[in-house]
Amino acid sequence: MSIGLGTRFRVAMEDVFTHGAYFRTVEPDNDFDLVRARAADPQKRDKETGERLWVVTVLDGDPEARTAEVKVRIVDVHAEATSEKVAMGWHLDGRVSVVVGTHTHVQTADERILPEGTAYLTDLGMTGSYAGVIGMNKTDVIARFTSAIAKRAEHSSGQVRICAAVIDVDETTGHARSIERLNLGHEH
Repeated sequence: MSIGLGTRFRVAMEDVFTHGAYFRTVEPDNDFDLVRARAADPQKRDKETGERLWVVTVLDGDPEARTAEVKVRIVDVHAEATSEKVAMGWHLDGRVSVVVGTHTHVQTADERILPEGTAYLTDLGMTGSYAGVIGMNKTDVIARFTSAIAKRAEHSSGQVRICAAVIDVDETTGHARSIERLNLGHEH
């Protein structure tokens, strides 16, 4: 059975967290474009109900979930600054299997295995069109930088690339054995 994109279905909290959950953080889910435009209320709204959307971080109340022996741990550092990602890689070396960065849309060429066994890559890069500016129509993006009035940028097309990394992790130790950066082009 397949579920169509955008299909809504209710899930009861007790079905997901059978032992309850502990809230860690609750933050508004803000629309990036509205934040940049300095809108008075940048918080996203539900498309059907109009209610505000929130990002909630929880800890599973199940004692087994917290003590389960997990060997392979993957961390995505979604940050703009390279220094933040590099620092997090060193901080987590040996404690997690993989640290990869995202956000800048530009793949870096610094993949390596850190001394304590963590695979590291500062930024995975973007999968999408490279015919524009980080996946957006270049004319629209340039207009945003050169004009006081600019429309929302449309997606670019053409020069499609897939950026990724293939990482081999030892499932018994959780240490990475290898990391290979992928940057594959496809024209249609």
